[in-house]
Amino acid sequence: MWAAVSAATGTGFVTDVARNRLVEVGLGLGLGQGKEGVLGEIVLDTEDPGLIDLAAGGDLVYDLSPGNGTTEAAVSVVDVKKRRLVQRVNLSSVGANGNAVGMALGF
Repeated sequence: MWAAVSAATGTGFVTDVARNRLVEVGLGLGLGQGKEGVLGEIVLDTEDPGLIDLAAGGDLVYDLSPGNGTTEAAVSVVDVKKRRLVQRVNLSSVGANGNAVGMALGF
């Protein structure tokens, strides 16, 4: 999924497959800031080429970069309230490569 709704902020987040960033959007549902459209972006300071999947849980959004042959597949963890990267996990140790797709959270 290229979009996720954060219950913590009441806003949506979408991935950017061409750049390593999350774009925050207002949902116009009276949640969060109650606005519609693009509210801002969170640029991730990693070498990942772009993001293809994400999932939201609590104050965090987890996003997947599949790698591109020069970078390994990885998951970045973003605190959406603080608007910053809190962790990056390289997925090569679990066998993920440039074909990595799909994310799911289980609580």
